[in-house]
Amino acid sequence: MRRRDFLISSSAGGFAVATITNLTNADPVAAAPKPVSGTAAFEGHVKNLIAKERIPGASAAIVRDGRVLYAHAFGYADLARKRPARIGNRFRIASSTKPITAIGIMQLVESGKLRLADRAFDVLSDFTPPKGRTEDPRLRTITVQQLLLHVGGFDSSKGDIQFEGLRLAADAFGRPRPAKPRDLIEYMMGQPLAFSPGARYQYSNLGYNMLGRIIEEVSSSSYEQYVAEHILAPAGASGMYIGKTRPSQIPPDEVEYWDDPQAVPSYSVYQDDDVVRPYAYGGFAMEAIDSHGGHVATATELARVIDAVPRLLKPETLEQMLARPDLPFYKGQPRYYAFGVTVGGSIAYGHNGALTWGAASTVNKLRNGLTFAIVFNRLPFDIAGFLPQMQEASATILAAAHPEMES
Repeated sequence: MRRRDFLISSSAGGFAVATITNLTNADPVAAAPKPVSGTAAFEGHVKNLIAKERIPGASAAIVRDGRVLYAHAFGYADLARKRPARIGNRFRIASSTKPITAIGIMQLVESGKLRLADRAFDVLSDFTPPKGRTEDPRLRTITVQQLLLHVGGFDSSKGDIQFEGLRLAADAFGRPRPAKPRDLIEYMMGQPLAFSPGARYQYSNLGYNMLGRIIEEVSSSSYEQYVAEHILAPAGASGMYIGKTRPSQIPPDEVEYWDDPQAVPSYSVYQDDDVVRPYAYGGFAMEAIDSHGGHVATATELARVIDAVPRLLKPETLEQMLARPDLPFYKGQPRYYAFGVTVGGSIAYGHNGALTWGAASTVNKLRNGLTFAIVFNRLPFDIAGFLPQMQEASATILAAAHPEMES
């Protein structure tokens, strides 16, 4: 099964690490980070993951209350050229973008410009399906809250329109390939829902595409601009951006992406490119996945965004964002999906990201106050085995850490 971008949903002494020799101006780190226990075990765990899965490069960071406690790069940003990874290198973060989109929605709710009970297609009132297609009547009942919770009625388990439909949706409207985010939504408006909205959880990239368009409609700005001004800049992560797909458009500080050796190269989805390429460079379009998986960031920037959530939202708004949904399938479960984040165990809130096969990420705020992020430039073929090691095992190590620091 080919999955594009989804969620699964011994400690050494503490020491201070900020690999200053790898530091670039694009990613400033505090010159003298304070010690936090557990960093040696955490770093060893990341190294073991890289070696076991034969991942070319990675970067990791730990932040608390806006201060960088740890930042380190591993392996290669470009394996072919033997270019070492540096703290300032940026990586595709895949679905770790979803918390950013959820924060944007909650800011608009907080300001009174949007309600969680609003129906999505009342906001996106000018979106229409392809000619000759009839809408499922349940489509008009989907709410903003249901999109945040992945209970909108879309089922991507047998094929994700955000990746599989980049030719199909463009062709349906006679528009250039690959399809734009709006094209994908309008194409799916002509398809039946898989289930009634609210009936069950089914992770949906399409739903978060819709949330990105809602942000645009309500804020009267592009998704990327809104997020940059209202989330990334205040969090100290203004270097983040929506990534590009074509190699010629990728900035020099962004890493090279390496498909897993078992992955099969693909024909590019770009209409003017008939070259067979690694999937990471044309099998899909970064521009089409902006609000559910499109951001590119350093590990430090990604950690700073999630660390800043209590400063980006009022306490009552954050409480609403993290509340356990009143849905029967979450009763008695130790973990659940709230608005754009998973909650449970030592993880106060966080998210994983995975892009076939060139990128993986995790970012999590722990209950002890630490926020950590790890980014990789290859997604191992054994996704189900890798993601818990990336997120939960890392969280377990740092959950035992002592966040107290010198004043």
